Amino acid sequence: VIQINFEEFDLEIGYDTLTIGDGGEVGDPRTVLQVLTGSFVPDLIVSMRSQMWLHLQTDESVGSVGFKVNYK
Repeated sequence: VIQINFEEFDLEIGYDTLTIGDGGEVGDPRTVLQVLTGSFVPDLIVSMRSQMWLHLQTDESVGSVGFKVNYK
């Protein structure tokens, strides 16, 4: 399995999102584990499989710090 641990997290609410999915098919809505936005640092996220995907969607209006993540 894969474990993702966020140290920092700050994305513009409603405009910037980080979607995390389980498996190798990026963007597959059936495999979405979490959709994250805002400034709350998420809890540990653990995959069910040996692959995980992350998709960052953002716009150009407001810049935020972003996120810092570790995985194992």
